[in-house]
Amino acid sequence: MKFNVGDRVRFLNEKGGGVISRILSSSMVNVAIEDGFEIPTRISELIGVDGTADYINRSKSADSPSNPVQEPLPPFENKVIPLVRFASKNQYPPGVYLAFIPEDQKWLMTGPINVEIINSTDYEVLTSFFLKNEYGYSGIDYDVIPAGSRMQVGTIQREEIEQWCHGIVQLLFHRDQDSRVLMPVSCTFRIKPMKFYKDVQYQTSSLLQEKAFIYRIHELKGSPGVPPAGLQEKYDAPQPEEKMAEAAPSNALIDRHRIAPRIAEVDLHISSLVEDYSRLKNHEILPIQTRYFSSCLESALEHHYYRVYFIHGIGNGTLKNALLEMLNDYGGLDFHDAPFAQYGAGAIEVNIPENK
Repeated sequence: MKFNVGDRVRFLNEKGGGVISRILSSSMVNVAIEDGFEIPTRISELIGVDGTADYINRSKSADSPSNPVQEPLPPFENKVIPLVRFASKNQYPPGVYLAFIPEDQKWLMTGPINVEIINSTDYEVLTSFFLKNEYGYSGIDYDVIPAGSRMQVGTIQREEIEQWCHGIVQLLFHRDQDSRVLMPVSCTFRIKPMKFYKDVQYQTSSLLQEKAFIYRIHELKGSPGVPPAGLQEKYDAPQPEEKMAEAAPSNALIDRHRIAPRIAEVDLHISSLVEDYSRLKNHEILPIQTRYFSSCLESALEHHYYRVYFIHGIGNGTLKNALLEMLNDYGGLDFHDAPFAQYGAGAIEVNIPENK
């Protein structure tokens, strides 16, 4: 169900309700309750209340028909919400992540994208977010993200994606009591724009229930500490750790087909992709094969494989022609018939340059 700011709702699994005060994402809103607090709540856990009755105040005076109708509260301005851990095959260790979350979770390739910084550590993190432009860098946002929280830094349209693919995130970690003080971190991120146009890049994870493209900014494990006072003379001043951000690790699809370091072999015969394919019609088989081909190739690109053999079989050439057409769209890939002695005439060898 879709809600708007000002809609009156009640909680599905507990007593009470309130007014929608802010739309946080496609799956979560803020609900303003009677005592003035804002509660981040999943849309699936809310039920709309029809009519114009003063839902929040009616519990105070149920017998009084003269209660004035409460005006909808202004939009909630707090962009930081608590992080909820989910059970998922994509488990991410404590760290700081950049997440691109399509607002429309049904159609991932269309509509606005919410950009969030996720702090899954037990530190408060002061963040500064910059984007690269023709003049240098533009400061987009800076704020403190509490431990175990996510913060929205912007909502972008599809035509703005390239502007958000290159930037710097700076981090400063704080905890009231700690055995050591962590060094500041400055991370440069560069993302290939084409990744945003492949639905395989958007996945659920232990960090978010929504499907999102998640980029790792900094993993907390192994973070260096500030040198002890006795060693300070070795340093003119503590220098922030500078590093390149990278795509968050996941259970890579291409790893299932690995036959050697950074080399994979993918069998696209329908019998290898679908356990029971006896009921599939001919026109239903090719889309399954091409989708799996695209997913494996994207996974190989993301995880820096340099060679993949795609077995298409002989048949009537329909699948092979479809693969060649898709490979031509990528550009920069070297592909040709796989070695005949090994695969006969039934496979394509794809070589991926190091800079892809």
